[in-house]
Amino acid sequence: MPYSIEREIVMPLMGSVPTRPHDEAVQARIFKALHEVALAASGVLDPAELARLTIEHARTLLGGDTSTLYWWEPDEARLVRIVSTNDRINDLHSQLSSGEGVAGEAFSSGRPIVVDDYLTYGNARPEMVELGIRSAIALPLVAQDRSLGVLLVATSRPRRWQESDVDLLRLFAAQITPAIEAARLAHERDQQAARFHVLHELAVAAGGVLDLGALARLTVDRTRDLVGGWSSTLVWFEGEGVRVLADNHPVHFPSSGLAPGQGMSGQVKETGQMVVVNDYASWEHAFEWAVKGGVRSMIGVPVKVQDVTVGTLLVRSGEHGYFKAG
Repeated sequence: MPYSIEREIVMPLMGSVPTRPHDEAVQARIFKALHEVALAASGVLDPAELARLTIEHARTLLGGDTSTLYWWEPDEARLVRIVSTNDRINDLHSQLSSGEGVAGEAFSSGRPIVVDDYLTYGNARPEMVELGIRSAIALPLVAQDRSLGVLLVATSRPRRWQESDVDLLRLFAAQITPAIEAARLAHERDQQAARFHVLHELAVAAGGVLDLGALARLTVDRTRDLVGGWSSTLVWFEGEGVRVLADNHPVHFPSSGLAPGQGMSGQVKETGQMVVVNDYASWEHAFEWAVKGGVRSMIGVPVKVQDVTVGTLLVRSGEHGYFKAG
């Protein structure tokens, strides 16, 4: 391998690679895996590719049947699955509480959790048993003495894990943890910059550079783009009905009478509070036209003048569970 920063990263790690004496084939596979992960961690590949590479190599080198990488989301106080090699885990286990299952216990304790026989594990999850998991090993991804995520490898048979297996996961963790955290912080900075830009545009418009109609259109367009939603609508309350000031939804938003508490606008008007619905079809106040139109989740924010709710800003998504409160 020619001289590079990746070589400086990988070569020292190889001194602690867990492998059997004279097993050159195993050592070569570990070397190649660490080299690929080091390349991704140094910025050659994006964080999503880094996570995918890591779990694939961890599963293969440890002889696992499935591997998953979770990351902690402070706003939700949950471990969120970033990627998994098992499609059924992708479908069923997108989030975990701290302390829940092998991954949650590793996260909350800040130490590796090794389970040789999952069926006798005291913190076993019934869903994982149904998926056929029989042994697992989970390593917290730690930076500055703080758990940020978890790397999990599991098998469909009982297995006696070795300390060398934990050591190998630590080698991967040393590469991916700072890289993913740096990418997350950079994403947050980009989002903050975008918010400031939008607020500046709206402030200029509100200062008289644009008329009311243009300001309303700018508001719904920028809100949709900033939140990453499907569409946005700004409505004004007039008597028992609503007047649409601006809308970019592909389906016409009815401007009609509004029964007390009816729909998202009615709920915002009645409560004077932000309302978040992440399963719109099953929400008791949902409009049938919106459900048929593909709305899956929705958020409504009150527009107030001197503490009086005079309207609402609505944002929709075609995905379930899209919006976060707070």
